[in-house]
Formats: sequence, C-alpha cells, structure tokens
Amino acid sequence: MNFKKSQITIFILLGIVLVMVFGFLFYLSDNPVSKKEPTNLDTLAIDHFVNNCMEQTIQQCISFVGTSDDIKLEKCFDSNLPTCTNNFRSFNQYIITEGTIVSDITFSQDQRRLIINLDYPLTIVSGDSKKEKNDFYISYNIMSNVFISSNQDTSLSSVDKSTTLLIPNETEALNADGTNLDQIFIMVTDISNHAGNNLQPIAYDLLPDGATFDPSIELSIIYNELYLPNNVDESELNISYHDGTNWISLPTTRDTVNNVLTAYIYHFTPYSITYEDGADEPKNYSAKEWFTLDKSSRSTGEGPTSCGTSSSNYGDGWNFPERICNADSSTATHKSSYSEHYIGVIPSIPDGDEVENIGNVTIEVAFNEQPGSGSAGIILDTDEYVSNIDLASSPSSVDISDQKEWSYDDFRNSKLVFHTYLTDFRADNIQLIVSEDKGRVKIDGDIITVELPRYCEVSNYKLKLD
Repeated sequence: MNFKKSQITIFILLGIVLVMVFGFLFYLSDNPVSKKEPTNLDTLAIDHFVNNCMEQTIQQCISFVGTSDDIKLEKCFDSNLPTCTNNFRSFNQYIITEGTIVSDITFSQDQRRLIINLDYPLTIVSGDSKKEKNDFYISYNIMSNVFISSNQDTSLSSVDKSTTLLIPNETEALNADGTNLDQIFIMVTDISNHAGNNLQPIAYDLLPDGATFDPSIELSIIYNELYLPNNVDESELNISYHDGTNWISLPTTRDTVNNVLTAYIYHFTPYSITYEDGADEPKNYSAKEWFTLDKSSRSTGEGPTSCGTSSSNYGDGWNFPERICNADSSTATHKSSYSEHYIGVIPSIPDGDEVENIGNVTIEVAFNEQPGSGSAGIILDTDEYVSNIDLASSPSSVDISDQKEWSYDDFRNSKLVFHTYLTDFRADNIQLIVSEDKGRVKIDGDIITVELPRYCEVSNYKLKLD
C-alpha cells in the first residue's frame, strides 16, 4: 500500500516538472531572449555637426552673394550645405539617409543676425534602432562688438574672422557728436548697390558711423585669392572706404604670403577690398580706308579707298564720304537714299597689337544728333553683324560682342559700316572698340551665369548649381 502511494507521489512530481518545463518553453517561444527592444539613438553629435555645417555654409554664401537677397542666399545655402555634410561619412557607425534640403533665411528684428530654419530630412539607423529628424535651426550673428578698454589695447574681429581692428591704448576715440566712444561694432553688410571694383559683394561696416580716432588705427582684412578676377594681381588690391558715393582707396600694405591687407583709418564707415582695373585699356582703332556699299546687293558704291582720297561718285546718297576719316572736321553727309548704301571704314590695326582675351566688341559712331535710328556693325566677307543704333545722342554705339567668337583676324579683314534713312545727317566718325574680358559672375533670378575669359584655364574650382 505504501509502495503504491510512493508511485503516485512520484508521478505527481513528474507531472509538475513537465508542466513547468513546457510552460517555460512556451514562454521562450513567445519571448525569445535574442529579441531586443529598439533603444533611443543619441544623435546629439549629428545635431552639432549639422549646425556647424550650417554656420560654415552661410558664411561662405554671404561671401558669394551678400546678405540682401534672401532668395539668392537660400539657393546658395541649399546647394552648398551637402558639400560640408559630405554624406555624413564621418558617422560611419550609422546608416544615414538624406532628403531634400529647404532653408528659410530671414533677418532678426534687430538686423544683427540671420535666422536660418532648415528642413533637412534625415533617417538615422543603427542596428535595430532608427530615428528621424528634419528640423534644424541656427542664429548666425553678422555683427561683433567689444567695449573699448581704458588700460590696454582693444582688438575686435568680424564674425567671419576676416577683418580685424586694433585700437592702441590711449587713442582718442570719439563718437560723431564728440562724446567719448565706449563700444565698437563690425557688421557684415551687402554692397551690391554700390558701384566699384569690389573683390566680393560684401563690406565691413564699422560702427558707430562717423566715429573718429586720433591717431589713426589699424584695419586688416584677409582676402581669398579665388575671388581675384582674371588679370588682376594681388598687388592691385586695396582697402577702400565708401564716402556715400564712391569707393576711395587707402594706402595699403599687402602681405601676399598670408593674404592680408592692412591700412590705417581715422573714421568709421563701410570698408571693403577693391582692386585697380588690371585689364588693358580698350583698343580704339580708327580708319585707314573708306568706302560705300549697297546695302541690299552688297555691290561696291565706291572704294575701299585710302583715307585722303576724294570721292568721285555721288550716286550713293553720301556727299563727301571720304571725310568720314576726319573725325574733327567730317562733312560726310547723307542727303537722300538713292539706293540704300552703307558708309564704312576699314580699321587700321598694327601687327602684333592685340587684346589677350577679347570680351567686348563695339562699334561707335559720332554724328550730328537727330531723332531717329540707323544701323551699324561689321561685315566680314558675306557675313553681316549689324544692330540698330540710336541717333538721338552722339556718340552712340552698338555691342556685337555676342554675335560670334571674335578673333583679331576678323578685325583685320573687317568693314565697319553705318547706315541711316535720315537726310542731312552728318557722320563724323566710325570706330572699332575692343576691350578685354576679365570674367564675371552674373546672377539673374534663378539663373547663375559664370562668364570666363575665352581661352581661360580653370582648375581646382567648382561651382555647384541647383
């Protein structure tokens, strides 16, 4: 009897054990030990990285396009930010997917900061963890300031570290009203509305405006060689101030090794880097021969004949056409339009006299002013490059720079022509003007056009367009 009870007890214990084993296996099947809940990713380092790139990019774009046009600034910013983030390759422990960048850039209410709100969709994955971000924000100061020390030299740099002021101790510093100056500012400002050969579209506005210093204080500005136009040498750079109308160059010390310009100033106003026009002066070529030419048939009315040779043909509508060669005493006069004839000259261009990079080609005509219009240009063999010309004011010119790829051989074989329907119209002079192209960047609406001198070799520079 006791034996049977022992068997029953053993079976009960085995049953309990089996239930516990099966229960545990069931628990594991529903809750595998290998399964981990996603953890929140710490993306603070990525946030700091994007914010630093935003600051670098806005600083570069201010140098490229200035501060006044928020649309241009946003396009530049959106296009160039990925160059800095570089596909987040420095965060190779993550898989980061980027979306479309859209920025919104505005001035703060006090006009001292640029507020940049950035929509930059990022999907960040690490193992089984995933995080999405898209909103970034920075406030970028465009103004720096410092209080003037009473017992030591005072130094202040612009926010981009390009411009530095040094005020020696014991300098007499006064506001415009003659009171003592206690604080100074440097603001990065736009100069797109100021005419001048400015190296960049920005200036450094030293404030308060009209403050004076005795003796003068040191102003240094760092420049970037990439901004130098073609044929402008570093030795032609100057620090200049704006007097309300013009940029006035200052005596400037140039450190071309470290790219630093230094000048001494005695008052506060906007300052910028300007350059002397390094391009050759326009070449002005006068006539060696004159002629008249039927406008329709291209048959010669008279000439080409050397300047100084008198006309013997009065059937082309021009009286004394030979006197077109004499700019000071011309009486070449269009009387009536028998058959429509050009009057023209062939320019005298000495051998070896060339402009290195032909940029602008214009035909200038001097005359007795009359309301009306005519046409002027160049004829090369059978090709005609002619445009309308306004005759209301003298001299007047037509720009034919873009009508073909010009060479000096073209000019040596060219015929400069002029035609009008006006009667009693006196043409005094027809002149070819050729000037050098230094290259430039034009921004018009959504279009950025880079115009480089012909035959110009460019290396190690990239312009990214959206």
